[in-house]
Amino acid sequence: NFYLNIRKSLTHPACHSSVDFLKGNLSISSKIDGLIKILKHHLAMDNMSPMKYDSNEKDLVPNNKKTVLDRAPESEPDKIIIYITFPSNLPTLTEFLEAEGIKFFTYTGSNLMKIHSDTLKAFHKAGCDDPRVLIMLGAGAVGLNIAFMNILIIMNILWSVQEDAQLIGRVWRHPQPKLVEVYRLIAAGIPDMFLNNISFNKGYMHRSFANASKTLRKPPLP
Repeated sequence: NFYLNIRKSLTHPACHSSVDFLKGNLSISSKIDGLIKILKHHLAMDNMSPMKYDSNEKDLVPNNKKTVLDRAPESEPDKIIIYITFPSNLPTLTEFLEAEGIKFFTYTGSNLMKIHSDTLKAFHKAGCDDPRVLIMLGAGAVGLNIAFMNILIIMNILWSVQEDAQLIGRVWRHPQPKLVEVYRLIAAGIPDMFLNNISFNKGYMHRSFANASKTLRKPPLP
């Protein structure tokens, strides 16, 4: 319980179960502030350059050194998925998005199958003036093929690099026609950095084990 509350509160202190905040009276956290900047950047126009953290500006700025590939004129508008792990973070997150006028759909593991289907259909058909952001909870991502989205924002660090790769694979797969942009929101000075390092160190160990030579894989002699 203590560990989960710490993980939840990395998005915003109001997400901690023991903290009582008045609705509409929240100051923004650095992670949600970064999220909103990324959303506004990519919603302003299709095929925008990715954003990066500038240590001099101490802020997110467009990465103009990245080459933006040309697209066919009939390409669908860019679609963005925000991945969150904890359902209890949803009310706090949506309050900030609504305050900024950002329209969105939500897709959770608790929805009925028909609601799931209708949400994805509406999101797939969404034009430039419709909601082009989908907030997806962890349980809702299982088994999905969402290759019509091309920008993925991971709000909560995943426990393993395998989970991270599986999530990206939901978006970056056939018949994805666009370059996929992946953002991991990692705030400095909080356990996010530590959790991210654990996740990718585990991935490094897994790859080292899987790619070990046949000699190392042989069982010891009796």
